[in-house]
Amino acid sequence: MPRCSDMIRLVSVSILSVKAPPVITNLQIRAARALLGWSQARLADEAGVSVITIKRLEASDEPFHARYDIVMKVQGAVERGGVAFLGEGFSHGVQLKRS
Repeated sequence: MPRCSDMIRLVSVSILSVKAPPVITNLQIRAARALLGWSQARLADEAGVSVITIKRLEASDEPFHARYDIVMKVQGAVERGGVAFLGEGFSHGVQLKRS
């Protein structure tokens, strides 16, 4: 019979090894920024992150690896700016929200 500490370790390793799909893609970030007419500096300012962070997110290959909270800050900034993210199934995109 396995010891309790071995079971906890096994569960911890299993949980840590599961990777969630990215919330948004680098292409969506660039497209959203283009729709809003924002520079990378403006997006960085609106999201509360550095310009180099925006550059890295936009330049990464699919899928990019970034901290979840950083991605959520960027997504929140462009959504507040008026962009909606699309992305169910196989398609990903952005569009301006209706007023």
